[in-house]
Amino acid sequence: MLGISIYTNQGITVEKNKEYLQKASQAGFKTVFYSGHYFEKDHNDTDLKELIKYARKLGLYTILDISKPYFSYDLVKNYAPDALRLDFGFSTSEIINLIDNLQCDIQLNGSDNQLGDLSEIIEARGTKRLAISYNFYPKPYTGMDISEFIFRTKILQKYDVPIFVFLATLEYPRGPLFQGLPTIEKFRQVPPYVQLQWYRHFGVENCIISDTMINDSDLKFLVEINNSPELTIRLDYNNLPEQITALLKNKVYHIRNDANSQVLRFVESRGLHNNNANINTWNNHQLVVPRYSLLIDNYLYQRYNGEIYLTKTKLLLNEKTNLIINLKKEGVLIDLLEPSKALKFI
Repeated sequence: MLGISIYTNQGITVEKNKEYLQKASQAGFKTVFYSGHYFEKDHNDTDLKELIKYARKLGLYTILDISKPYFSYDLVKNYAPDALRLDFGFSTSEIINLIDNLQCDIQLNGSDNQLGDLSEIIEARGTKRLAISYNFYPKPYTGMDISEFIFRTKILQKYDVPIFVFLATLEYPRGPLFQGLPTIEKFRQVPPYVQLQWYRHFGVENCIISDTMINDSDLKFLVEINNSPELTIRLDYNNLPEQITALLKNKVYHIRNDANSQVLRFVESRGLHNNNANINTWNNHQLVVPRYSLLIDNYLYQRYNGEIYLTKTKLLLNEKTNLIINLKKEGVLIDLLEPSKALKFI
């Protein structure tokens, strides 16, 4: 389930936020996250209530984020969200009490709470109205490590409880820091579509754009990616020769079964030399190429002409190989590729 975030304190008008909600709904997004923290500058109570009501009218699942200092039963009644995300300050007994006394769903903070406390709450009240929601982190270098996220998530997934995460985007970052709002620190400057696929690989299907907005084309693109069976990498073809573009754009390749620790070779590219189309030499003077480079062998490599592969480490090359592009920002996806796994370029 894909989601967006709406803020009333970022200089965005109610009308603009409603337009964003409508576009997200039409694109196929199902969830919207709201902050109910009154310490945030210029927070507007009236606008927030109106925007939650409007989202519910569109059929979107609404989540209100709140911490204990700003919580009250009247607040929940006033906003009437579908789910209340308990950010910080609530004890285990207080959370159980809220589950018993509120009609809305409850989302538990998966980042701050101890795993033992989360397990206790889930075992006490079941998962019918519960979900786990990780934090996002406005300040650089404070987000979760990948290893910690995987460790916690694997334990929580044993309870079959829905898990929510946040995707950063630097196109329209939220103030006042404007540094993106990722759950995992390494993803702070990673494209949202890459983050989405990484989380899906680990069984996390509820991903919310945490920054203020995302453009119309990317809204639709994320929905397409979310429905795609293959890992997908989007390339910039503007500076690539037509010959290379024809071999990559909208093509699906599979990783060879004999993959090693240095390169990921593509099964389908092995036969390209039989098509009587020699790959011209181009960008082939890089003696050393970095990790996550996409390469193709040119005609100087004779029977290997046309073979396409990705590097898993820094490699020393010669003029027989062309460097197509480096995919450092997509590296977390490349790390997921295994023998026989499909990879699509668009």
